[in-house]
Amino acid sequence: KPSVLFDFCCATPTQLTRIVEESGLEGRVKVVKLLEDVVLVDTEHHFLANYSPLFVDCSRRLGEPVLAAKEVVEEYRNVFSRMVEVVASSSSTLIDLDVLCGGGLCLTTVFGMFLQYPYRLLYI
Repeated sequence: KPSVLFDFCCATPTQLTRIVEESGLEGRVKVVKLLEDVVLVDTEHHFLANYSPLFVDCSRRLGEPVLAAKEVVEEYRNVFSRMVEVVASSSSTLIDLDVLCGGGLCLTTVFGMFLQYPYRLLYI
């Protein structure tokens, strides 16, 4: 798996970092903090290669789901590209990406991008 999401976990990011380091996965697995949740990321996975899901806007303001506007899709791709860049370039096992989570992004969609799931369809 490219990533594992810990959204209902009793372990803190620091405790998860210690587990990664003690298991010998330091350098390959990064503990990525996104606000209240944590994603364990396999740094050997190429997140941006061959991954172009459809984005569906299922906001309450809409009567029914529609394909997301091009600008919205580009915003998510740009933010996710920046997140992947920060993760790849960091020498630390624990990475806090809270600063990149602003702007009203749907974190569920960002998690879906890290998990590479579902492969062809993401809801925002």
